[in-house]
Amino acid sequence: MHTLNQLRSLVALAKLGHFRLAAESIGLTQPALTQNIQKVEEYYDVQLFLRERGRVCLLYTSPSPRDS
Repeated sequence: MHTLNQLRSLVALAKLGHFRLAAESIGLTQPALTQNIQKVEEYYDVQLFLRERGRVCLLYTSPSPRDS
């Protein structure tokens, strides 16, 4: 089960593509946001974000209801 902070962290990071900006946007520190992302990735045993110098890209998305 995930906490609301973990879900907010995922959404903020996916939208903003930068750990510091995502953390600031939801009132967390960067280490706290990183920990939230890592917990979700560990729970599902999957890497959700591609981390490259200074930017982060979402790797996985779920299909929308229209894609069914």
